[in-house]
Amino acid sequence: MTGNERWQQLRELFDAVCDLPPEAWSGELERLTADPGLMRETLELLRAQTQTLERARAPLDGLLSRIAAPELQPGDTLGPWRLTGRLASGGMGVVFAAERADELYVQTVAVKLLRGLSDPRTAERLAEERRILAGLQHPNIARLYDGGTTAAGLPYLVMEFVDGQALDAYCRDQALDLRQRLALFVRVCRAVQAAHAHLVVHCDLKPGNVLVRADGEPVLLDFGIARLLDGAGQGERTAYCTPAYAAPETLSGQPVGVASDVFSLGVILVELLADRRVERDAADRDRPVAAPSKWAGADCPWRRRLRGDLDAIAARACALEPAWRYASVEALANDVQRYLDHRAVAARRGSRLYRLGRGLRRHWRGASVAAMVLALSGAFVWRLGEEREQARQEALMAEQVGRFMLSAFEAADPRKRGKGETEASAREVLDAGAERIDRELADSPAIRARVQHVIGQAYMNVGQSQRGEELLRAAAGSLLSAEVDRPLEAVDALNELAVLLANGRRGDEAEQVARQALALVEERGGSDAKEVQDVRARAWNSLGLALMNQERFQEALDAFEHSLELRDSLPDVQRHRARVNHNIGLLYRKWGDLGRSEAILRDSLAMKIELEGANSYATWITRHVLAMTVAEQGRLREAEALQKENLALALALFGDDSDHTATVYNELASLNQDLGDYQAAGAYYAHALEIKARVAGEDSVDYVVTLNNLASLEESRGDSERALQLYRRSFEFRHAKLGAENPSTLRAEANLGRALMRSGRVDEAEPLLAHALAVWSARLAADATDVLITRLGWAEWEIRAGRHAAARATLEALRPLLAGKPPQLALRHQALVADLLQREGRAADAAAAWSQAVALAEQQYGTDTISTARHRVPLAESLFDAGQPGPAREQLRQAAPVLREQLLPGSELPQRMARLESVLGAG
Repeated sequence: MTGNERWQQLRELFDAVCDLPPEAWSGELERLTADPGLMRETLELLRAQTQTLERARAPLDGLLSRIAAPELQPGDTLGPWRLTGRLASGGMGVVFAAERADELYVQTVAVKLLRGLSDPRTAERLAEERRILAGLQHPNIARLYDGGTTAAGLPYLVMEFVDGQALDAYCRDQALDLRQRLALFVRVCRAVQAAHAHLVVHCDLKPGNVLVRADGEPVLLDFGIARLLDGAGQGERTAYCTPAYAAPETLSGQPVGVASDVFSLGVILVELLADRRVERDAADRDRPVAAPSKWAGADCPWRRRLRGDLDAIAARACALEPAWRYASVEALANDVQRYLDHRAVAARRGSRLYRLGRGLRRHWRGASVAAMVLALSGAFVWRLGEEREQARQEALMAEQVGRFMLSAFEAADPRKRGKGETEASAREVLDAGAERIDRELADSPAIRARVQHVIGQAYMNVGQSQRGEELLRAAAGSLLSAEVDRPLEAVDALNELAVLLANGRRGDEAEQVARQALALVEERGGSDAKEVQDVRARAWNSLGLALMNQERFQEALDAFEHSLELRDSLPDVQRHRARVNHNIGLLYRKWGDLGRSEAILRDSLAMKIELEGANSYATWITRHVLAMTVAEQGRLREAEALQKENLALALALFGDDSDHTATVYNELASLNQDLGDYQAAGAYYAHALEIKARVAGEDSVDYVVTLNNLASLEESRGDSERALQLYRRSFEFRHAKLGAENPSTLRAEANLGRALMRSGRVDEAEPLLAHALAVWSARLAADATDVLITRLGWAEWEIRAGRHAAARATLEALRPLLAGKPPQLALRHQALVADLLQREGRAADAAAAWSQAVALAEQQYGTDTISTARHRVPLAESLFDAGQPGPAREQLRQAAPVLREQLLPGSELPQRMARLESVLGAG
């Protein structure tokens, strides 16, 4: 469509609705055209008709020139600037990134092409504005470098390029707390005030026009359209604003000034305080802006703190009448700063009692914190003398109170208690303390952060992961805030949080947290102070756990070894070495080197028993991993004994409401399932699920992982439909929560694929198994355990899909990779070889292969277990087909009692057994 044709359409739409009242324009245009661009431009023309004829001609001419002129594209030049990319577009115009085209020097800028402003009068006024704005220099205001007009006569502005996030997005992504948001808002106000001092108002202040750089500094944009408070421009009406943030007088076309910017800043303040967008449009110009405390959602963590001072500040800034607002942006900023300094704010105009309260809040913090600690600790009595210490000793008192709180809550940490006394009273202290933190320590951020850290760490160690995560995150954020500023303590909290996330199968998040901790340490340079070296070593240990969770084993091992090197020269090195060696042992188990894993774990366990005691948390966790390593080597009874010992210790240390206790129940269930005691396995799984539901909830990853394990038991018992339901629920939850390529999701995907395949739904199983195999193969070595398990599943799929030649090739390729791997993998490989031979009708070969599988099962599980019995049925079938009914009958005789006792009647194996018994009996 040519420019003239488009103009004709605009003219026809304009003529069709121009005689209607303004409120009917949009509805009629929606009926006449589906082109949103045409509708928007027609509305611009319609609004222009309400102004004087002279002012109406400029937008009309501008629109026509914009329509007829060719669109600028990256690569075009404007004066000495070459456009390199399109950044954004809006009602005002289009913004491009650009660089110097004459190559005199290298500089990246932002070029804003202004739409609809091509009339000579406007161009002349903008040229004058550019001259004045070019002299507006402030570190928090994007500079105007240049300007001019395009070949089509459209003006453009060349401004400083700012690499940052919009104000609201930055606050959200960086999870800034209330005080951090207010401090950032004050810096924005100072920049606006600096512009006002040069007689420049902005007239379109909004979060999108305030970009925050990576260093946390805000930069204001778009002063290029501001109206100047000089003789010619004062009071001029503007059509360029965002209704949600515009002052009522701006929307009404009345004269604008400093008060208009104050109103816009007030709306921004309401959004920052309420953590929620303010929903206003041009029709709301006479409706008051909601108070922050009322506008904030129920999930806003500081909602209660908005009442009073902050509501009053926002109300005054957003007053509908300009005369009722702050007289200047500086006055608004000063009032916010008074709130941050715990001083009486001007907007409140409070009584003497109010001002007295603010004075006490500033000068008697130490006494207030001590009183709060009395309520928080509950079990302790803190006697204060009749006379309080002077204000000059407040800092010392706060430090003493902090040390007291640390010692008070050590009782709730089983790693520090070291002995197996009951934890009920410790849990009560934890719960009571956590409940009162925000309520009673709100005005003591340093003490609050330290208490959050200690309680969060204790919650983590007693297996209350969700509560631990919440408190550790809060502690780290507070310790890093400007008002507390204790980065090394923040690194401690981040290290604990990274460990918690890694143990919760959230490796990507754990890595981000661990690297944040390392970055904070490295900011202190090459300091070899013992405290810095210690936290650096622990940060590398946390990073190793995060990398291990992502199956990046070599990187994880390097991180662990670096942690050991850093800690070798410091005191208490044996304790740190025992902890890191535990992690290295766990790494080798996941990596598939079970022999090395067991040796390292046994050394670590011996060190921990000597250093921490036999009934400590440290001993419990290492014995748990050791038991899993022993089980993977086929020594199930030995592993069961270790886990039963650990269950007694878990109940003593953590009680029955702990992730740790649930984990032991889960492992005992898995062991009893492999040993063939399905009844005991089911009871253990039920215990684990009950605890997970109470502690983490049924919508947690830990719960659905245990649900997946229960599905494997149901599948083993022959309830394939129930197993499929549980496998599917586990996979779909992990897929939504963790992502498609998370290791935990991939394992659940392969499990679901195998269950579908075994229930006859081969086509549905193929994409699940293929995806899991593709990701694992690209990510891990060919002999990694996850790759081997998934390839075995793929080989089984090929067998059931009738692709026997492909299955044989897959199994042959796997054979050399299984050396030194868990014996369960060798048994499964042998069973698949035998199954392939049996399906191909090679009865004698199949019988020989099934005999080897039975021998491997007897070696791992014992002669009379169900794990061995389930291999005897296909062996009996193959023997019968090979003409050996006697040996077939003997295999059935051994298998029948345990299979009939443990499996559901009517499931696959009992049916096959019954058919063969019928044939053998008839023979």
